[in-house]
Amino acid sequence: MVTDDQGRILLIRPSYLPGWTFPGGGLERGETATGALARELKEEAAVMLKGEPKLFGFYSNERDFRGDHVVLYVVREFEVGAFVPTMEIREAQFFDLQNLPANISKGTRRRIEEVTKEQTPAAYW
Repeated sequence: MVTDDQGRILLIRPSYLPGWTFPGGGLERGETATGALARELKEEAAVMLKGEPKLFGFYSNERDFRGDHVVLYVVREFEVGAFVPTMEIREAQFFDLQNLPANISKGTRRRIEEVTKEQTPAAYW
């Protein structure tokens, strides 16, 4: 979850799912979780990770994908480049908490609430 100094949250609108979600993706062979985080942010949203991200939660995503887990980091130190839509990602945009799009994925909405209200992370995505 990338948040800027105005408290806005970065979301992407992928072509393969309806609505908005966090940038993310799977780890490649030999890649660390923070390495994957940096790569996915750059590939999907033209955001370059600076500094250390903060690990927020580790979630089971068994309901949607067998054997899948999601690691959620909070990123506050970054630079934004020029986003160019791709076949995979149609849009990347920062949203104010009071003006989030209506069609955010359920998991993303729950994580935003956990982080912003400083709640204990749930076990399941």
